[in-house]
Amino acid sequence: MPLTVEQQRAVDRIQEQQGDLGRRAIAAELGLSEKQVRNYLEAKKAAQEEHARGPIAPVNVVAWDLETTDFKGDIGRIVIASFYNFGDGTTVTRTALDFDTEAGFVGWVADQYEAADVLVGHNSVSFDKVFLTAVMGRVLPQRILGQRLHWDTYLIARYGWKGGIGYSLENLADHFGLPMQKDKPSKHDWREMINLEPDAVMRLVVRCESDVHITAMLFNRLKPYLHKWKGQA
Repeated sequence: MPLTVEQQRAVDRIQEQQGDLGRRAIAAELGLSEKQVRNYLEAKKAAQEEHARGPIAPVNVVAWDLETTDFKGDIGRIVIASFYNFGDGTTVTRTALDFDTEAGFVGWVADQYEAADVLVGHNSVSFDKVFLTAVMGRVLPQRILGQRLHWDTYLIARYGWKGGIGYSLENLADHFGLPMQKDKPSKHDWREMINLEPDAVMRLVVRCESDVHITAMLFNRLKPYLHKWKGQA
């Protein structure tokens, strides 16, 4: 039988006054069983140790998007990667031009990916995650991408919300009246970005960051339907 609040306080008082007194002696002095006192003191110690470890860090939820030169990772490469942190509202973006090697850039993308507990993307389960995995197999063959939870706004909209409309990011943003509309670079920008022309790459950075911000806003709008499509690793 667990101790009452008054009995717990009595044990605490004796410990404060006679710190060297053992559990059996405390139990005998209070007319309790040694087991009752032991269980209480062990639970108290565990609670103190848990408190000493500090508060539990919040779940790190990050929206992300990749801009690539192709739809397949065996031919294409990642040119731009952008990550938006829901917790502090910061956006971090890097391009292939920021690194000396493709492996260095891809390693950075994987680090950002694995720093998150949950990745929010639009069609990222079928594309961005798969593309990153494929490219890592080519340039970082010894590294395995860590498993993370994914909340895909395309899948939430299609299988959770079920609005029966087109589920592209552009159409969903327009339908829900989001304040930031999807950016549309020209075909010339895309072609020059593929060739790593610096001006074109920076033009597509605007597109990539726009996408992660719209995806974050779209997720907030679709969040009530998340329980109908619960995400996947």
